[in-house]
Amino acid sequence: MELITIFVTFAIILVIFLFARKRRTGDIKKTGEIIEATVTDLYHIPTKDVLAHNEAVMKIIAESTIKGMMYKFESKIYYYRNEPKIKAGDIVRIIVEMNNPARYYFDPYQEEY
Repeated sequence: MELITIFVTFAIILVIFLFARKRRTGDIKKTGEIIEATVTDLYHIPTKDVLAHNEAVMKIIAESTIKGMMYKFESKIYYYRNEPKIKAGDIVRIIVEMNNPARYYFDPYQEEY
């Protein structure tokens, strides 16, 4: 009985977390401003994940200046099989809350916002 209670509690917390994250991302997309940033780094993360099917894992880092201050933005983790389409020096678009640049949405492979 205790195991079921722990599992159900964990599932409820996970659902609440995912819902809050999706809502926060939606709010940033609605109220944020689109800026351009320069890709500075691509972190290739080795994986032995069976589900990755020999894919590599990558995180993209970009920088931009907002109101005279330099900010660094990290993408979520991406899986890819071939060489990534993005490279250092490329320009990407990021949606940022200008009054709080720590809140942003960065999907380098999304065509339009």
